[in-house]
Amino acid sequence: MLTSILAFVIAIEGVLIFLLYRTVKKLWDRRLQSDELMHVEERILELMGRFKKLADNKIDSLNTKVKQIKDLIREANNLLSALHVAISEAEQTFEKISELPSNMTETLEASTERTEQLENAEREEEPSVEKQIMLLKAQGLSEVEIARTLGMGVGEVKLILELFGRKSGVRS
Repeated sequence: MLTSILAFVIAIEGVLIFLLYRTVKKLWDRRLQSDELMHVEERILELMGRFKKLADNKIDSLNTKVKQIKDLIREANNLLSALHVAISEAEQTFEKISELPSNMTETLEASTERTEQLENAEREEEPSVEKQIMLLKAQGLSEVEIARTLGMGVGEVKLILELFGRKSGVRS
């Protein structure tokens, strides 16, 4: 009988050890799950922080673009207003001109023609660029000085001097 009681006690101890093992294993698994959940939660918070930074940067960028667009619209409206004023003034001037007697209009046209003739005559009196270069070279200026004086490139001055120097028999 002692052996059967001892076997019974050993069996009960085995069952208790098995139950204790299962309980400890469940607690351990829950702890691991809890650690994993904490890790996942930390990762989610980190990603949310990154997303917030990215979203804030994009919102700031969009706000800047909106401000720039508003400024451009304001500038366009100002230019449009100025254009309307200029058109209105031009229309008023046209109305005044059309109200002039016909002989005044003819006089105005003749005056405009005379102004154009004078401008053309002035242009014709002005020596050509080639002549100016040749005159400045004859005065002893270097190619660089001639280019600076006339606002041209040195290569262009050299080319003109070579071309016109050959025609006139002069070497640069």
